Amino acid sequence: MPTFTRINPVTGDVASETAAMQPADMAAIAERAAAAFPAWSALGPNARRAALMKAATALEARKDAFVAAMMGEIGATAGWAMFNLALAAGMVREAAALTTQISGEVIPSDKPGTLALALREPVGVILGIAPWNAPIILGVRAIAVPLACGNTVILKASETCPRTHALIVEAFQEAGFPDGAVNIVTNSAEDAGAVVGALIDAPDVRRINFTGSTKVGKIIAKRAAEHLKPVLLELGGKAPLIVLEDADLDEAVKAAAFGAFMNQGQICMSTERIIVVDAVADAFAAKFKDKVGGMAVGDPRDGTTPLGAVVDRRTVDGVTALIEDALASGAQQLTGGETTHNVLMPAHVIDHVTPAMRLFREETGDAAVPRGELRPGGGDHPRARRGACRRTRQRYRIRPVSLGVHARHRQRPQGRAAHPVGHLPRQRPDRARRSADAVRRDEGVRLRPVRRQGRHRRLHRTALDHGRDRAGAFPDLTSSSGRMTVTVTKALWGALLVLGAAGAQAQEPASGSGPWPAISEVDPSLPGHVVYRPAVLPRPTGPLLGVLVWGNGACSDNPAPHNAHLLEIASHGYLVIASGYLPEEAARRAAARPAPQQGQPRTPPTTAKDMTDAIDWAIAQDGLAGGKYRGLIDQSAVAAAGHSCGGIQALEVGLDPRVQTVIGNNTGILPDEAAKIPGMMLAKAHLDALRRPILYLQGGETDIAYANGMDDFRRIGHVPAAIVNLPVGHGGTFDKPFGGIAASIAVDWLEWRLRGDAAAGRTFAGPNCRLCQVPEWGYQSKGF
Repeated sequence: MPTFTRINPVTGDVASETAAMQPADMAAIAERAAAAFPAWSALGPNARRAALMKAATALEARKDAFVAAMMGEIGATAGWAMFNLALAAGMVREAAALTTQISGEVIPSDKPGTLALALREPVGVILGIAPWNAPIILGVRAIAVPLACGNTVILKASETCPRTHALIVEAFQEAGFPDGAVNIVTNSAEDAGAVVGALIDAPDVRRINFTGSTKVGKIIAKRAAEHLKPVLLELGGKAPLIVLEDADLDEAVKAAAFGAFMNQGQICMSTERIIVVDAVADAFAAKFKDKVGGMAVGDPRDGTTPLGAVVDRRTVDGVTALIEDALASGAQQLTGGETTHNVLMPAHVIDHVTPAMRLFREETGDAAVPRGELRPGGGDHPRARRGACRRTRQRYRIRPVSLGVHARHRQRPQGRAAHPVGHLPRQRPDRARRSADAVRRDEGVRLRPVRRQGRHRRLHRTALDHGRDRAGAFPDLTSSSGRMTVTVTKALWGALLVLGAAGAQAQEPASGSGPWPAISEVDPSLPGHVVYRPAVLPRPTGPLLGVLVWGNGACSDNPAPHNAHLLEIASHGYLVIASGYLPEEAARRAAARPAPQQGQPRTPPTTAKDMTDAIDWAIAQDGLAGGKYRGLIDQSAVAAAGHSCGGIQALEVGLDPRVQTVIGNNTGILPDEAAKIPGMMLAKAHLDALRRPILYLQGGETDIAYANGMDDFRRIGHVPAAIVNLPVGHGGTFDKPFGGIAASIAVDWLEWRLRGDAAAGRTFAGPNCRLCQVPEWGYQSKGF
């Protein structure tokens, strides 16, 4: 069979070589899927559920392969790939839950003594056609629910990411589905139309599911109509964001930037048009220009800039043509620049765009030219400033993001904003799972008011099981991939970042591989601390936030060196509160701090009391009327942790009865006979007073705290304890993406000890625990 190659858009190297199937091959593939249908559809719901759960695990086990494929084929960042995988695995588990929710109904009968029933049955072979822009999520979405309902499937892979889509099918096949139940079609770009046409024509194909452009959707709908085959289409559009005159412009600018530029705007509901009321148009444009002008573009493999590569040169050429057309017709360019390295396209802001310009009205993504444009100021509002802004465009189909700009709360109850709503499958964790019929929701677009009361906002939220590998593979300790940036996980598929208390300062970037990408901020009601929390807070009826208070290495007042670690924990649904200040303020205080006189010990910038103050604050916020954390804190899920000197502080705070567990990173109490270092004054007898489980995350024999931590562990015999020695030295893995393996282990410990997650507990306990399988990590435990 002939093959075709996909070229890496950044390097120009061959990213993948895949079979170029021909139209003549499609009938046989459809027949193969049809042959598998009787056996698969005859299985009971629990058997289908078990297979889907295995498929979710198999997807996660291919983490490294998915990251490599997405980076190579579409120029994605590692973080975007990990986010795709985590959400997709959660979607498969949600589909598994659907197997027992398929029900019929009783129909009234005119014949006495007769019962009429309507039953739901699988229909046969389902064709799913998925795009490349979120390839794991959308590829999985095309097949998971049909399989749960007892159908067999054909996934028509995008020619832009054939290897990524093939990995999905390999994972499902490995999970034990009958031969032929899950199939894939790969083809070259020039054969795409004929291949899709042949699949639609195949008699065994009963339903079609397409996500893509309006242009291609019309062709598919027409072809399917000729055979009277139902088709589900998710097509393109121009997603607006409306800024009213009483909006908080700083928050509006953040919302617009997040909605437009996450993943370079290559998301189905990226912001396509911003409509700004005249009264605030100039002020908004100035602020937005400053915001976007500071968003650098760079190689996504480095992961050091907010903007990375677009998917191919055709995207650059298509968007450039729309911009040039708008400028020639009188629009103004506020910011932008030249594209470098072929696909590294900077953000552009185009103002004074009118409906007569192509940039205003044309969808900028289709099967050939992926992506879309953003606009600050459309002409849809009678008093709107005509304007547009754009950045990379979106691929295949464009659907509005759940995004709104919230008005200030005034004396009259009119805090309001309107925003377009576009729905994706909503996932929740297993421990708080919603009905599985939420897997597919209304795809329509409508304007809806957003109510603001005090500091509570009604926002869409997506939650899912965290995507760390449950099969035992952990992130590579030596990974050199770059730090997460704003475009990787700043928002969760339409979640709008709205900060809480007035005056809060957000620290870029939002990050973390968990279901709630996290931010850092300073809350005026808690001076001397930095708060790390999910960018979009859960609703009071959703999962509660655990609390982790953190002590910094050297007992310093600058938590910035631990940012990736703390954001990772926060992204799994925790309110993390670190002692200290933002870097600029911490540096100013350090410079102003007088040097100790000769012979006198240095006073540490932070103490254990700072951590207990943080616990007091979190609990008080949980009951604060009108507060943004009201009813969101799980007061029974509080932990203390810290690095080095901060780890000693965590041990000290561990005596607080509210603390349920302690984590010490690269730490240990100094021997009683040793000279005490300020901030590390605990005696070894303190360990006897601990009444909660404790985890030590050490750095191996090269860690200066190694001997002290090992001695602590040997002395502990009255509470459950574990110690891991990663060969990384005293610095830990804080400088690695997502906080490295230490953060992953810490999250599992918290999930197990605070939330009772048995799957996370298997990292530490049992004869085949995951940490037990890596001898060089020197894992030991006791009391489990």
